[in-house]
Amino acid sequence: MRKKADICSVFNWRVWLACWLLIGWPLLARADLVVMAINTEWLWSPADGKVDGESVRVREPSLQDYHRELAFYASLVVQHEVDLLALSEIEGGHVAEDLREHLPAGWQVIFRQGKDTATGQDVAMLTRLAVEADSVTDFGFPKGYLPGDRKGKMLTKVLGMRVEHPGMRQQRVAVVTAHLLSLRNDSKAKARKRLKQAVALSQAVEALQKQADAVIVLGDLNDLPASAVLDRLKTGNALIDAAEYCGAKGKRLSRVDYVLYRGLECLESVYLPASPYSDHPAVLARFR
Repeated sequence: MRKKADICSVFNWRVWLACWLLIGWPLLARADLVVMAINTEWLWSPADGKVDGESVRVREPSLQDYHRELAFYASLVVQHEVDLLALSEIEGGHVAEDLREHLPAGWQVIFRQGKDTATGQDVAMLTRLAVEADSVTDFGFPKGYLPGDRKGKMLTKVLGMRVEHPGMRQQRVAVVTAHLLSLRNDSKAKARKRLKQAVALSQAVEALQKQADAVIVLGDLNDLPASAVLDRLKTGNALIDAAEYCGAKGKRLSRVDYVLYRGLECLESVYLPASPYSDHPAVLARFR
C-alpha cells in the first residue's frame, strides 16, 4: 500500500483534490495554531557512525531506544494536534528527518546546519503549515554586542521562517527558534555572553517580523523569566510570555524553555513532562 505522501505526489487533479481535503481542509477548518518546543536533551542518532562535538561527548543510544524516543515525541505532537514543533539539542537535520518518519503525512522539516562546534548541537523545526520558501533563514548566525564591549557573541543555533495558516485571521506568522548559551556553571561573564546572544536574537526577530502579521519565538533560551535576557527579548520586540499571560498548566520542571509571541491571542499554555527522555518539559501554546 502506497503512503499518503507518495500518492499526493501524483499530478492528477482528482488526486490533488482528495489530498487537499485530507490534509489541507482540517487546517482550514481550524481557527487555532498550536506550537510546541522540546529540548530533547542530547538526542543523538546512532546511525550516522559518529559523535559530534569537539569538547563535549555524549553516549549514543541504541537504535531501538532512539526510535522509541522519537515515537514518544511524535505521540505528543499528534495527541495535542500540534502544527509546528521546535527542537533543541539534536545532533543534526537527520534526527529531525527521522522524527518526521514517525509523524503522519504532510509534515516537513526545516533545518540549517548550526555553528556550535563545541557540542555539535543543532535546532530544527517541523511543521504541517505552508512555509514561505524564501523566508527560511539562519540570519547569517549574527553576533550580538553590548555597549562598551567590542567583542560580540555569535548566535550559533538559530532558525527562522514565515508560515501561513489559512484558518487564522493573522495568516502570516514569523517563527524563530534558538538555543542560547547554557545556564549550567553560570558566571557573570557567561551571563553577559548569553545577553549578547539575546541582542542578536532580538535583532533577527525584528528583521523577520517586518513581513509578517504576528511573531512567535520559542525554544530553550536558557535564562529565567526575570532575567536581562528575557527582558531584552520581550521589551525589544514587544513579545509576551505565553506561560505568564495564559496561566501555564502543568509542572514547570525547568523554566528556561519559552513560547513568546506578539500579534496573536493566546488561548492556552501547557507544560508537558518529557521524562524519562528529557528533564525539560515540552512547552505548548495555542493561539488564534
